[in-house]
Amino acid sequence: MSDPTAVTGTAVDEIAQLAARAAVVQTLDVGAKKYTDRMMFAVTGEEREPTALTFSTLDGFAAYLQAEGERCYVQVVSPWQVAAVSPLRGTDKSQRRRLALAECKTAVLDGFAFGEWNDLESMAIALQTCFAPLYEVAALRKFCASVRSTAEVGVDDDGVSQSVQAKRGIAAVQPTVVTNPWLLAPWRTFAEVAQPGSTYVLRFRKEEGEQLEAALFPTGDQRWQVEAVKAIAANLASRLGEGWPVLA
Repeated sequence: MSDPTAVTGTAVDEIAQLAARAAVVQTLDVGAKKYTDRMMFAVTGEEREPTALTFSTLDGFAAYLQAEGERCYVQVVSPWQVAAVSPLRGTDKSQRRRLALAECKTAVLDGFAFGEWNDLESMAIALQTCFAPLYEVAALRKFCASVRSTAEVGVDDDGVSQSVQAKRGIAAVQPTVVTNPWLLAPWRTFAEVAQPGSTYVLRFRKEEGEQLEAALFPTGDQRWQVEAVKAIAANLASRLGEGWPVLA
């Protein structure tokens, strides 16, 4: 039969915790800062700051900031995100509130899959839906439409009319070589700014018994991101007007 007066290990731990909570908080001054010997939490009952609103367009983002009227810093974080943040505040000027965000999600989620092989029909659709009608996209679309595959019936499609022809070997209806690279502008930043262009390499392949496939490979030139950030900053500076610092 167990002794009801015996002190268990759990009870000892609880007593130790009570003693620690009841102990006087020790403070220590180190330089200009004050430290304590335990974690402390504010219980002043201050209201919580509201969650930053998120917008899908630069237009909505700028309109909200103007309606709020609170001057803040606008930071172009990337070609896909812009943030509005308050000046430093607090007793030691170490706090900053994020007021609003603009995020271009569609450019990332629905963009073209570079480096992946597609049949020519899928490539033709992607060139019309995933790229801005700028630079050499029209010429590339016309060229891909003219390419034919070994021992298969191909369709010559310039986007307006079609004609069916059978070819032997990989060839083009017109005597045109595959030139590289191609200057293209995928949809990859906010639609309110001009889509910056960059170069891509076009490649074809034909597996045994399979249809001809094509792919686009990035050349690694990332200058488009700098151009996109500058374009977003210029757009917002124009929308917001004077008095709004836009950082890029």
